[in-house]
Amino acid sequence: MKKLFIISLVFLLAACDKVPINGNLDGMWQLMAIQDNATGRVSNMKNNRLYYSFQLHLVELNDNEAFAHFSHRNDSIVMYDWCYGNSDGNSVNVKMTDAIALNKFGLYELRDSFKVEVLTSEKMQLSSRKATLSFRKF
Repeated sequence: MKKLFIISLVFLLAACDKVPINGNLDGMWQLMAIQDNATGRVSNMKNNRLYYSFQLHLVELNDNEAFAHFSHRNDSIVMYDWCYGNSDGNSVNVKMTDAIALNKFGLYELRDSFKVEVLTSEKMQLSSRKATLSFRKF
């Protein structure tokens, strides 16, 4: 009986763990550069300290400044349903009505699709209709 209890406890604890499901995408990424696809102009973002965190089906910007759902399939990522967050870590669940607060992150639409140009354990490059975003794993 004791053996059965221990085995059940191990399975229960293992089931509660949130296992990465997005491969190299999961984790925190620092935005290094934004290239405007219309003009080719590149803005160095390294010193701005802008971060994306991907886990399960959520993406979070700069420690809960904003968050959204995303889907990652093959070589594409779609981010959608953006909400405002707040600095104390509690989401306020207020849906965004425009993308102005997201522009500094290289996001210009509330539902944005990206082609995954590069995705390794150290670097990522995403291209949308308007911009190409370059990241390093943080």
